[in-house]
Amino acid sequence: MARIPFCFLVSVGLCLSPLRAAAQQPADDDLLAPVGGETAPAPDETTAPPEEVKAAPEVAPKSVERKDAAAVVPPVALEADRIKAVPRKPVLKNGRFEVFGAASFSTNDAFYQHLAFDAALVFYPHDAFGIGFGADYLYARPKTSNVDVVRQSLTSVPAIFELPRLFAHLDLYWIPVYGKVSLFESGIIHFDFYGSAGAGLVTAFGKRRPVEVNAGVGQRFYLGDWLALRFEVRDHFFVDTFEVSGMPDPTRSDLQSYLLFMAGVSFFIPPTFEYTYR
Repeated sequence: MARIPFCFLVSVGLCLSPLRAAAQQPADDDLLAPVGGETAPAPDETTAPPEEVKAAPEVAPKSVERKDAAAVVPPVALEADRIKAVPRKPVLKNGRFEVFGAASFSTNDAFYQHLAFDAALVFYPHDAFGIGFGADYLYARPKTSNVDVVRQSLTSVPAIFELPRLFAHLDLYWIPVYGKVSLFESGIIHFDFYGSAGAGLVTAFGKRRPVEVNAGVGQRFYLGDWLALRFEVRDHFFVDTFEVSGMPDPTRSDLQSYLLFMAGVSFFIPPTFEYTYR
């Protein structure tokens, strides 16, 4: 048996030592395996690990500085803001004439029921103001039963006086209120309220023509652009003088009041009008 030199054995042992150490070292897959012995699946090279997938951060909207309210309001809202909740007036009177005719009767005379015809011509330089001329002709005055009561009881004093026959006056009109009313749920009628005041003369077609002042309120119901029903209550005041027989001073004076209720029709000239926008 041949003898192997000792130095040759030492050289072979030194060469085999790294190979043995590499064989005893566990692989990377063994390190990733769970303790129970199950083998963990290998990660996909094209897919990032779950812990590395993150949602994109939400970007907070930038605050808009409101320099102007119109800059942040949509155009549709700006158009809707121009729509008015209250409708425009059905009839404009600016620059037009109103011709009024009516019949009336007195409501505050205890001895006579005065019946009259009334007329007025009014011009409106503004839609809410007008100036006009009016006349009231008292064509009849039926006596009431109070006249017989006074005569039979001898409580009256014989006097000479003249009952008025005509009121002629210049008046100012003011129309502060407009409105509308539903008529049996089938239509809408527009109306307005107005007030008037004026002054003029009273005559019985004799020598005396005392000065009178008057005030009234009324209402119109519009049936179209040029036609309206008009109702008015007007009170005429004037100082009347009369002679009482059998008295040292036969001349007496007294404040007279004639309250007339009028109902009639108004016509507007010209019959049409136009709206203007500014």
